[in-house]
Amino acid sequence: MASVVHLAERRPRWIQRVGPWVGIGTGPGALAVGGALVDRFSPPALVGVILVGGLLLAALATAQGWVSWRRRQPLAAQAEAVFGGFGKALNLAMALGLLGWLGFYIGLGGAMTAHLLGLPDPLGALLLTALLAGVAGRGVDRWNALAGWTAVAAVLTALLVFWRVGVTWPAPPWHAPRALDLGVGLTQVVAYAIIFALRAGDFTWDLEQVEDVWKVGGVLYGTLVIFMGMGALMGWTLGRWNPAEALAHTPGAALGELLLCLATIAPALSALHSASLATSALLPVPSAFLWIALLGGILGAGRFDRELLPFLDGLGLAMPPALVVMLFHEWVPYELSPFLRAVAWLAGAGGALGLRCLAVPFPMLGGMLIAMVILGTGAVGSKRIRTRNTAQPRAEESGRSTH
Repeated sequence: MASVVHLAERRPRWIQRVGPWVGIGTGPGALAVGGALVDRFSPPALVGVILVGGLLLAALATAQGWVSWRRRQPLAAQAEAVFGGFGKALNLAMALGLLGWLGFYIGLGGAMTAHLLGLPDPLGALLLTALLAGVAGRGVDRWNALAGWTAVAAVLTALLVFWRVGVTWPAPPWHAPRALDLGVGLTQVVAYAIIFALRAGDFTWDLEQVEDVWKVGGVLYGTLVIFMGMGALMGWTLGRWNPAEALAHTPGAALGELLLCLATIAPALSALHSASLATSALLPVPSAFLWIALLGGILGAGRFDRELLPFLDGLGLAMPPALVVMLFHEWVPYELSPFLRAVAWLAGAGGALGLRCLAVPFPMLGGMLIAMVILGTGAVGSKRIRTRNTAQPRAEESGRSTH
């Protein structure tokens, strides 16, 4: 009992876990998504898309963070609890998706590093990879503060661009957006961090109070709205959505490149941490973060950041149904088999892909609804009500899960 009390006293507060949330909300990817949407929407319509899409994304992340806090389980353990043996498929998908995000940030930050030092892009990516691996090896509690501080660099990056070139946006009259455009816009905003929404529990499961979960979720929403809005202004002003390319065409590009390189560190560390947890759940690999960092560095050296939007589109279709299944499992008391939950996830992902191929609006929402229908049908036919176990996990299990 004494060890349990001692563990509870050492649980972190929200300020010790807010770094990854700030890093996602202020990452260069948030600027990029806002800038990429300017061709589809007028200013008023884009404000609405960012506000609504950001709220949906933050709500999903906060809900998943609450579930992990309540269960005292990070994502890797939660996936196996919900899907049984099929949880390995989700952990594999998570590891691959997070590896892609890591490659995006290393490619972007590595290019800035290379330009500053006069090196080829691949060498810049490898230098940044070595830095990330060294910092990540110190543990999440150690690099949380660094993630928060480097996120400030993203603020300075955007402000530098606006100070150098000013701000412009399309003049009225503004046309009402089409339903298809709205569907695509909302999908891209939510898809931007849908992987983070799934793994949000990795940064909340051991928080001290439930209010801490709501606080980090609120920080995510606020930063998302601000930075996607800044990205939109950057797109209208410069005609480019990639902040690296935008800064390369502004006076004082060297300072902007330095700030942008620093801004990639927070979300890259967040992706590296969760990818390592997902990989460790699949394979007993010692120092998994080193292998993930190496693979991310290889992707970054190949400038994976230039393939952002197709990558986001694929994630936005495949991952939300899995999140729906996990939240349904927590909130609906009927007992369903792990196989049925896996079928709901895969059917939802496949349905979303089919809807996109047919150019049906809101394909991501369609995939989530398909998963809900399958789960709801199973719940109606189920005669077993699950007995909830809200007991705290043993101290030694909690201690193992943090690493």
